[in-house]
Amino acid sequence: MLSRVFAFVLMMSAAAPGVAQDVDPVPVTLPGSDFVPSIAQDQAGVMWIATQGGLLRYDGEDARLYTHDSLDAASISHNYIEEVYVDRSGTLWVGTYGGGLNRYIPDTDSFERFRHDPDDPRSLNHDNVAAILEDRNGVLWVGTRGGLNRLDRSRGGFERFEHDPQDPTTISNNWARALHEDSRGRFWVGTHGGLNLFDRNDGTFTRFTHDPDDPTSLIEGRVSAIHEDDDGRLWVGTGRTTGGLNVLDVEEGTVRRYRFDASASDWPADPRPSGPWTGGGVTAIEQDVDGTLWFANWEGWVTGFDPSTNRAVNYNVRELTEAPEAHPFTIFQSDDGTLWFGSVYGPLLRSASP
Repeated sequence: MLSRVFAFVLMMSAAAPGVAQDVDPVPVTLPGSDFVPSIAQDQAGVMWIATQGGLLRYDGEDARLYTHDSLDAASISHNYIEEVYVDRSGTLWVGTYGGGLNRYIPDTDSFERFRHDPDDPRSLNHDNVAAILEDRNGVLWVGTRGGLNRLDRSRGGFERFEHDPQDPTTISNNWARALHEDSRGRFWVGTHGGLNLFDRNDGTFTRFTHDPDDPTSLIEGRVSAIHEDDDGRLWVGTGRTTGGLNVLDVEEGTVRRYRFDASASDWPADPRPSGPWTGGGVTAIEQDVDGTLWFANWEGWVTGFDPSTNRAVNYNVRELTEAPEAHPFTIFQSDDGTLWFGSVYGPLLRSASP
């Protein structure tokens, strides 16, 4: 298996003349690392990796897996970790799929839990946590399958923002999957019912949704990734088995679509991917230290796009590894510039430090 992963990363390095950063081969094998939906790094340089079997701590040499213990209230609340996030104070927040939100307490090597309580309107509105973000004002936001939550750090509760079908100024859908604050301080929320521009002053949302009759709307309604590039363009990844990339013109309220199709004239791929093209949505977007934009595609592809040359190279994770069901799901750049690629049902890969 390791030799196949090594060969995959080597091919990425050798076959990418249009991509700014070379990718040198460093395979990573860690406990549970064949199911990685999220990666973070703390201020000490320790990597925290979300897996389906617990929270993985990796310092570059040793790995430790934190798992749920039903007899220990200070253990992590659930083994299925969906999101990890380190805020500016260095606090590690862990979102689970079914166990709510956790705050890691390093002094005691334990976890504080924030769970949904149907009898408490100030509790987390759902125990499936999909996204976490601290904004420039130090406010922590949590996206769940029940909507958006704002943590009141002083009082310990949450303020909820949820979809109301009778109010078009509410969030467009309660499954809040992606959170992003851009360079102008605008706050974006990606849901399974479109993209939302959130006004934190009055609590209202402006919606950007999919319209099958409007080619300038989002390709698909499920938003999984939002990223502002170095030139100020807002990239939006949508869909799963269908979907693609969108670049939003905020002032006009329109998008330019990049659909994952080998025959599409507006997808600047060079060379074209070999083999059958299966399409699929975009699950992660990251820009590396050299300016290359990286996209993860649910149907097994990782793409490096150089906006300075308008060229892209596509790599099929499924064909080049022993992971036919791999769904690339997260891309993370650590402090030293290393790129980490995590997949659902696929290998964990990383580049060498630049």
